[in-house]
Amino acid sequence: MKKLILNLEHDYISYIFVIVGIVLLCFPNIIINYVHIILSILLILFCLFNLFGYFYYDDHEVNIGKLVIYLILSVVMMLEKANDLHTLGVMWSMVSLTNVSEEINEFLKHHEFSLFRLIMIITTLTLSMMLLIDPNHHFSSHIQILGIELIFTVFIRKHHLKSGD
Repeated sequence: MKKLILNLEHDYISYIFVIVGIVLLCFPNIIINYVHIILSILLILFCLFNLFGYFYYDDHEVNIGKLVIYLILSVVMMLEKANDLHTLGVMWSMVSLTNVSEEINEFLKHHEFSLFRLIMIITTLTLSMMLLIDPNHHFSSHIQILGIELIFTVFIRKHHLKSGD
């Protein structure tokens, strides 16, 4: 574990991902009370950073339509006073399914088989369907899974950067 943490080097965003991942993993029932605000803020920041990149960097590709959808979702979540987990679960599921559809398109477009990518696609599809079918029951588990995903994403990204993939 110490070796994995040392591989993070001075990438502060990686540290943030790992810290947020640990918090989500350890305190899902507390996070549920604030998830609509947290997700709204994260989506707005994501959109702002991507729009900034779009306007200031020539090589930054952005799906403006997707950003508009994310902004609408963030406003709906922010205004959701009752903290309706069903609505948030459906939104979370739809965002995940949208991301998986892009992965599937990339997978088919480049004809590059990757067992890891296939496993991630199948896992995301399964978890999204669970969240659509019964969001109130599965929401806490999904928060923990998101925590695990954030932690592993950092280490997977570091591994791919070091291996040149």
